[in-house]
Amino acid sequence: MPPCPSLAGAAAGPTGGSITLDANGNGYDDTVSTWFEGASDSWWLLMEWGNGGSIEVMITDSSPVAAARPLGVVDLNGDGRYELFAVVDAGASTQIVGVFELGDCTLTRMTFSDSGAPAAFPVGASIGSMSGVACSSSGSAFGDIDALFATEDGTGMYDGGAQGYTVSGTQLVPGFGDGTVFADFDEAANAVARFDCPPISF
Repeated sequence: MPPCPSLAGAAAGPTGGSITLDANGNGYDDTVSTWFEGASDSWWLLMEWGNGGSIEVMITDSSPVAAARPLGVVDLNGDGRYELFAVVDAGASTQIVGVFELGDCTLTRMTFSDSGAPAAFPVGASIGSMSGVACSSSGSAFGDIDALFATEDGTGMYDGGAQGYTVSGTQLVPGFGDGTVFADFDEAANAVARFDCPPISF
């Protein structure tokens, strides 16, 4: 495969983190990093391909108060193309994980097909609510990626469940899901408040 074009400049602001991996399976070590642009108050995701070329995308739902950082890649639907996960925002007890689609020389933010919003999933827990993610690489039950959730019902028990999504191009399409009741905080947190997308470490 020939080198990709260089479509990105050098990081022009503070950096949030970087990882090195073979992001497209061509045998070269690629570098994924994030950097903050003060003019737009936004973080950018920068992909530098190991065999030449680069590309970057603005993380439009990022926050200036929380550093964005790349996590790693998973082929969610077995089509030979990797999905890239990155922390795009964070709160006191929750981190927001965004999903990007990698092509041969492309990097595209995935969107939810029903709303058009950037694909992102909260991961974390508080006393009132919690959420997480399970991917096909960990045996997700309802789709290529499942959004997990639970909310305290006022009695100490938690109403929760999962919503499955399938990958279609650069979109995540909602599908089947289920509901369940957890007896207490610990049971709900163990089942829900997790990022389970091996081989990525959260």
